[in-house]
Amino acid sequence: MPKQSGYLQRQAAREQIIIDAVDQTVRQLMLDTLQITLHTEYGWGFDRIKALSEAWAKVYNQLHSAVERGPEQDVAQEHLDRALVEIMRGRQELIPFPERYPYLREIRYGK
Repeated sequence: MPKQSGYLQRQAAREQIIIDAVDQTVRQLMLDTLQITLHTEYGWGFDRIKALSEAWAKVYNQLHSAVERGPEQDVAQEHLDRALVEIMRGRQELIPFPERYPYLREIRYGK
């Protein structure tokens, strides 16, 4: 890994703090609106919504690496797509990962 000046390291750390804050905020809003929808549209109660929320958090944590740069990114993307294909069972074509997540950089191997 090439050397990086202290300034660039601090800047990268500040940017990561912002990215993490946005990620946490979006996740919380998604969860809040899902819970409200489950209650108002489907009549789900607290216990059922809590169980789903906890299960969803577990799956989210397992597959979050699909959108994070790192050595497991391609594997997590494949697991994510396979799970969605299993859910769809031929009723709908899977939209390819790069189309569903157009703002992620393409994974490249080697230099």
